[in-house]
Amino acid sequence: MSDLASNLTFRNLSFPNGTSTTNGQTCLGFSILNMSITSSVVAVCEIQYGNSESGTFTTFYKFGLSADVEKFNAVSVRGRYCRLRITNSTGGAGVITSNCILTQDAGGSNVHNTNIVKQDFNSILTREHSDLMADMINNEYEGYIIKDLNGIVSGVTNTSKRNFWNLDENGEVVLTNNTALYVVSDNNDDRSGFTGAHTVSIEYIFKDSDNNFQRGIQSAGVNGTTPQTLGVSGVAIVSATVISAGTNKANLGNLSFQAQIGVGPAVYQTLNYMPVGRNVTKLFVGVPIKNENLIIKEVNYGGTSQFIGKIRLSKVIISSGIRQVLLEEVVDGNNHYSKIDCSIQIQGQIQYIIGEFLATATPPAGSANHFHLTARGIFKSVENSV
Repeated sequence: MSDLASNLTFRNLSFPNGTSTTNGQTCLGFSILNMSITSSVVAVCEIQYGNSESGTFTTFYKFGLSADVEKFNAVSVRGRYCRLRITNSTGGAGVITSNCILTQDAGGSNVHNTNIVKQDFNSILTREHSDLMADMINNEYEGYIIKDLNGIVSGVTNTSKRNFWNLDENGEVVLTNNTALYVVSDNNDDRSGFTGAHTVSIEYIFKDSDNNFQRGIQSAGVNGTTPQTLGVSGVAIVSATVISAGTNKANLGNLSFQAQIGVGPAVYQTLNYMPVGRNVTKLFVGVPIKNENLIIKEVNYGGTSQFIGKIRLSKVIISSGIRQVLLEEVVDGNNHYSKIDCSIQIQGQIQYIIGEFLATATPPAGSANHFHLTARGIFKSVENSV
């Protein structure tokens, strides 16, 4: 097989029917490999380690791959070199794609020495046990944006599917074309001169004249229960904040951030949602823009309730709307919180990521139900990558 970019990061690598291996790649003395792998055919993949590039390699992680289904996991590096061994028994050639994050546990205080930013397609080195927001890159390298993608759903009262972006709707959060954006409250105290929210600021995604995604920031007033134009058009609203308010210091009603998708009479579709008193939206949707990828290193999920539900993380292909489930975990509701180390790549202009909660039973009347999903992600510019 052909040589790969270092640290086992590659796209659409061809492999024949039978068993084959990639060339050994140096692990640079790092100790944790967060890797996600997807193949075009059914195959078995082994992550192997050895002490020399051409010496004996030992399998330390093995799993099956289904066609077009992504698997990811964190595995410990046991040698100085790493490679993949793929057994393809489908009867025809296929391709395999790998994305990885190598994590160092040696610590150290100098971010420039220990948090090396690789020039490969999307390989990133970080420190184990670091605070990603404060410790890694932290705007010290041009072209990186570090964000926490947060989703919160609360007050679930029935078995209807509930999305993190809105409690009542199941619509898409990324539209096909630029659409006029609006904000509306379910409380008339959210408007100028009253005690609730007066002005909001949004970060939105829009398509430019070349049909590429771009980011924009816009602020506008809230006009109570009357939809108020935000003055811009876009395909997604990825965050929103109340930037001025009356004596309540926050929104008194639930704010919906919408797109006007119909006229005569006007029809609106909710893209984002801010519960009462939240001040800041908790929307789980990651939309990389032109020349950018989103790499998610860790996912935290859980909730407190009296019934069982599921947390689901999905990748959506923009051109077709097809969803690929990356993670689906049962949440038992009894203060059950979990963290998963992973390496999930979302390609700009091609894919975006969403989080959902699915109820599997009807909760008891009057129960307080709350679920959350948080992913720590790095939006990385790939403009100069190979």
